[in-house]
Amino acid sequence: MTVNVWRVTVRHMTDLPHGEFVGRRIRQARTDRGESQQALATRAGIGIRTLTRVEQGEDVRLGTLRALAEALGLTVPELLDYESAEVEAS
Repeated sequence: MTVNVWRVTVRHMTDLPHGEFVGRRIRQARTDRGESQQALATRAGIGIRTLTRVEQGEDVRLGTLRALAEALGLTVPELLDYESAEVEAS
């Protein structure tokens, strides 16, 4: 139930659907570090297909989001910081 409330809140914070926003933030953080999808997926302990789906804007589970944030050296709130985000269009 909390996740549904979170999703509604997040949708109002940006023009992008939340999944697309999160996917772009993760992809941008990964590419800023010069890291491949395979390297990040391995460090986060997730499959490359999962990372690909996340970066493409599909819904992400909280555990996966936490693992990716940690692997990128970020916290989940930093990853979801809509107000300071400068997400490049793909």
